[in-house]
Amino acid sequence: MYSGRASGRSVAVARHNDQTSDPARGIERLTVVRAADVAELTDLLGALVRADAALGWTAPPSASDLRGLLESLVATGPADACVVVARHTGAVAGFGYWRRHA
Repeated sequence: MYSGRASGRSVAVARHNDQTSDPARGIERLTVVRAADVAELTDLLGALVRADAALGWTAPPSASDLRGLLESLVATGPADACVVVARHTGAVAGFGYWRRHA
């Protein structure tokens, strides 16, 4: 689990064993890439990376890079990739993804 603060709110990202949505926990499987989600993730990840969170980016990812990543994951299909977003009061609070490597 990673915990941190971004944009004045606490953020916690935990493992979720099920690949489907869990509305009761605010976890949603992403099947359509929405501009609002890309914008919120860009802000969230930018704040975390600038705060030295070890997320795999050395500089904050651009909205274009995130959109490309999300679209690629969604297009790959559920047998080979999955992306989920966590929401708190409707706003994106985190995300996670996996992709099968050949």
